[in-house]
Amino acid sequence: QTHVLVSLRRRCCLCVYLDGELSVKRGQIAHLDGDRNNNKVDNLAFLCLRHHDEYDSKTSQSKGITRQEIESYRDRLHTLYSSQESQLSVQQYGDDGTLQLSNTSDWLIGEILNAYDRDSLALTSRHRTNGIRLLRLGSIALEEYGDFVAAKEAAWNLLKLVAQQHEREKRWPFLSSKELPNANSYTSLLSLVAKGMNIDWQFWLSLRMDFREQSLLDGKRRGSDDAFANTPSIHCIGWAHVLTELSRSGPVDWRQNELGNAIGELLLSAGLLLNFHGLELPAHFGKLHVGLAAERVTPEDQSVFQSIHEIAARIAFLPEPAYRAALKSIAYKDGVTEIHVDDSSDSSSSLWKKGFLTSHIFPHGIMLVAAGSDEQKLEMEAQLSEYRDAGERVCKSLTDFIEEERRLTLEVYNGKPLFRNIDERPSNDSPPSQTEGG
Repeated sequence: QTHVLVSLRRRCCLCVYLDGELSVKRGQIAHLDGDRNNNKVDNLAFLCLRHHDEYDSKTSQSKGITRQEIESYRDRLHTLYSSQESQLSVQQYGDDGTLQLSNTSDWLIGEILNAYDRDSLALTSRHRTNGIRLLRLGSIALEEYGDFVAAKEAAWNLLKLVAQQHEREKRWPFLSSKELPNANSYTSLLSLVAKGMNIDWQFWLSLRMDFREQSLLDGKRRGSDDAFANTPSIHCIGWAHVLTELSRSGPVDWRQNELGNAIGELLLSAGLLLNFHGLELPAHFGKLHVGLAAERVTPEDQSVFQSIHEIAARIAFLPEPAYRAALKSIAYKDGVTEIHVDDSSDSSSSLWKKGFLTSHIFPHGIMLVAAGSDEQKLEMEAQLSEYRDAGERVCKSLTDFIEEERRLTLEVYNGKPLFRNIDERPSNDSPPSQTEGG
């Protein structure tokens, strides 16, 4: 049991991967098979008190907490920490001359949350926080400790500050605006994301996937009943602006494709989430287009589609390599490859429906699904068919709108350069290799 506590740093794996809560938790060692005498490492997991109670309850299946789910998240968390040995750094020598070790994630996460609280309290309509402390903490996490969890936490809190500033001022910040000071939360977020892309490829891939979900669901646990209750969060628009700005102001290299893919996938997930709520994208959004330092004006009767308007219009302003990559990424796919009948399967209706919905809106991997009966298999196949038809409709609506925005944009600018600070000479054509601590 001591090995479990140390290897997982007293983090509840469900809190980390489902709730986005990274702090040390009060909890207990869970025996996954229910046998308290079975203390094999594979049978143990550290869970917070709330999640331990949920797992042990008789109705745990309806809450989506299964043994396989816990094992998967536990192993991911263990791999993360074990592959980042530099997280245990020498702080000082003790009085007895021995080395005193401490886990950097503990104090880094704490400092990041404190820095966010201070900036959030100071943020008013007349004051913009610069996010410098969050940028420094995120940079320390990346450069000194290879701590991806802490670095992503710093980036997420910077994005929350940018969204709060938008809610107060009713507009998004842009580097092209002369009214902005040189240092603000937006520029700090841009710097941290760009630094992460340059330092470690795996960090970028992790950030791209996690922020797609976090920004759309506003950090809610995607496995919970209310995770998909709302339309896309305001944070997804802010994240789209960050991706667009990095694409417009960076060199022409592998980043163009990656940033284009990321913003295209974000738009697709936003459209699928709206479709899930029964909101069909209009066949015609109106011939209003966005300028480099302005926002696209969303008609009042279409305010629910603001996220689609903003993100799609930004794609229309991407440099050509990123624009092509974004369009290519708006292609529907689901993660389910095969459904077979397994008499031993105890999957409940609510459980597999949540899984299908997640794979519908955020297709990250491949799933082999087992149905408990032929009737359940038919029900699953019907649900997948419905999702696939909806996905194809959403993709067509989005690509039609983007192509029209692109045409209008090029027409208005009459062939003049649309983008700033683009170095047309290709630099490095391949992403950085994974660092030792990544």
